[in-house]
Amino acid sequence: MPRITIQADQYEQVYAAIKRTPESRNKSIVLKINKRLRPIRKNDILHIYWRNIYTKRYEKIGILKCKKEETQFNIQVITLLTTYDRKYYLNRQVKKAGFKLELEQTSKTISVSPEMTQHAQENKALKELSENYNYGVQYSLI
Repeated sequence: MPRITIQADQYEQVYAAIKRTPESRNKSIVLKINKRLRPIRKNDILHIYWRNIYTKRYEKIGILKCKKEETQFNIQVITLLTTYDRKYYLNRQVKKAGFKLELEQTSKTISVSPEMTQHAQENKALKELSENYNYGVQYSLI
């Protein structure tokens, strides 16, 4: 898990992505860093720090995942993974399809009414949530 120190001008952009603010949606965060002995690769988890001007200390902003990397001479260009999260996208798709979604701290259940049974078996988002994210699918008879 490499450590990266960012410049002050990049701080706002990276901080918005970590705190998942609306300004960071659908924006790629590109950082240019000097080439390292062990280069950063795709899917590496990066600990992002920045140096505070006033206290001269390094402060940890957060953790992001490397989405893409390129090497250009002595500089490595890294694209960071922003706020897109597949699970939340699938939740919206299931709600849009008309299914009832019950999210609790310990259980996640998708309720399917009798008239929507056929549609539930064909819905890709519902299938992916149940297989990959351990959501329960409950078919009601009434």
